Amino acid sequence: SAAIQKCGGKGRALKVMHVVYDALWAMGSKYVPDGYSAERVLPIPSDPPETPQQTVPEAIQEQPQEGASSSATSQQNVDVMTERMVECFKIALQTIPDRSLPLIASTVLETHMKPHSPDLPLEVKRTSYKKLTVFLKEMQKLGLCTVKE
Repeated sequence: SAAIQKCGGKGRALKVMHVVYDALWAMGSKYVPDGYSAERVLPIPSDPPETPQQTVPEAIQEQPQEGASSSATSQQNVDVMTERMVECFKIALQTIPDRSLPLIASTVLETHMKPHSPDLPLEVKRTSYKKLTVFLKEMQKLGLCTVKE
């Protein structure tokens, strides 16, 4: 893609290994895009599919309590952010056009994941992964993508 050529072909790349009705689809919302049926793929209209609206989980909205419960609330916030990252990654995989692959890792987060979480800004440092490369390698272990360094 143009972004990879712009940076001289260096950096991390992401190749999506996903189709409708596969394991990733089964883990998600099971949304079937227009034109897909179990038997064949039909032409689709030019309008992109709508993505479900996300809401801020109550765990993030609550203010941390004083003392010992502060640690529990902090861990709960990490868990919520980690879960949101995975959700947004799965949604992003469905919206990335094949012609733009492979992608630079930071592009996946900034351009394809963050727009699917407008109410809760995605911050990798606030997840259990702490770094984008660790997150992407975990997604690779789950068979959702391939990471090349």
